[in-house]
Amino acid sequence: MKIALYYPWIYLKSGAENTILEMVKNSRHEFTIFTNHYEPINTYAEYRNLNIIELADIPVNRSYYKVCYAAFKIMTQKIDLIDYDALIVVSEGLGDFIVFRNSHSRIPITCYCLTPLKITHDSLTRQIYLDKNRLKKPFFIFFEKLFRFFDKIAWERYSYVFCDSNEVKNRILKAGLAPPANIEILHPGIDLDSIKPTWQYDNYFLQPSRIKWYKNTSLAIEAFKKFYLENPGLRKFKLIIASQVDKASKPYYEYLLALSKDIENIRIIPNPDDELYKNLFQNAYAILHTAFNEDWGIVPLEAMAYGKPVIAVNQGGPTESIIDKETGFLVNPNAQEFSKAMKTLAEDINLVQKIGKNSRTASLKYDWKNFVKRIDSYFDSLLLQDSNRCINPYISQKKQ
Repeated sequence: MKIALYYPWIYLKSGAENTILEMVKNSRHEFTIFTNHYEPINTYAEYRNLNIIELADIPVNRSYYKVCYAAFKIMTQKIDLIDYDALIVVSEGLGDFIVFRNSHSRIPITCYCLTPLKITHDSLTRQIYLDKNRLKKPFFIFFEKLFRFFDKIAWERYSYVFCDSNEVKNRILKAGLAPPANIEILHPGIDLDSIKPTWQYDNYFLQPSRIKWYKNTSLAIEAFKKFYLENPGLRKFKLIIASQVDKASKPYYEYLLALSKDIENIRIIPNPDDELYKNLFQNAYAILHTAFNEDWGIVPLEAMAYGKPVIAVNQGGPTESIIDKETGFLVNPNAQEFSKAMKTLAEDINLVQKIGKNSRTASLKYDWKNFVKRIDSYFDSLLLQDSNRCINPYISQKKQ
């Protein structure tokens, strides 16, 4: 089959870009990627070998004006789908709007939902945002109501929905965006062929994620400060934050630099290349994952595949992939709890090694091959349905 895939922005090395890359490069079907913003220098190099069509550019900035502008551009964007058998929209919110001018063709439209727009459909993220931006609340309420109205109409045009976790499925159901029978959980995975444990545990905790306020990287810094100041005998340990930083994240990045400047054992590495990122994972003592309410979480899976314990917030996606005290620690999102878990691991290398081995074993079920196999079988079923319609045109016409 020839499949069109739409995602608004391909410009980082994030879970979204990674999921799309693995889907497209490993599928037996032929994909074309349509996007409104593509930065080949800043995303995975393998994208340069894929068929990508750039549409009218939209901003990546998340101000109200820029978001509304991007939404309007997506909503009015027409894609030439004449040569395609199916359209799949990879959605985090605004991408749903692409269906408005592209849902009257003969082809089915499927959604792979990373999350419905998080700031409106995740109550925790919504509350944290409003607490931090009280003066913007009137604008937010107006934007939220307007967005929900159009988004619900968009979701009615999906014939089937894959989502990346039970957490995301619950958000979809709570918002009434799709019926349970049309939703299937399909976890994104990891490339187990390229991730090999070294069973090396150097004296640093690693926080690898995008620099975004909702990733809550400041919690890692505050927890490490507490750990460092309260445990003089463990000051050989360091905190390394290796993260993607884009233009929209610069203010938060500057804030993190200021927050960490009084502890010399904290190092922030912006936009590490692939080799450095891999090396940091291979040799880390343990991995920190501090996102408020993660949709799914590729970082915990990568950590487990490398044989590393994970300390993660006991909310959202990580609760589905991590077994507390067996493949990592699930803790409350505060510096005290994270610091306590770091101390437990720092004082017991045998525990670290034991959890590391458990983690590697647990990660094996999240191979990307399983993900792509299910995606391919779904599109195979669409091909079969289309074939049956062609074989029985009289019956199809009568039903119509």
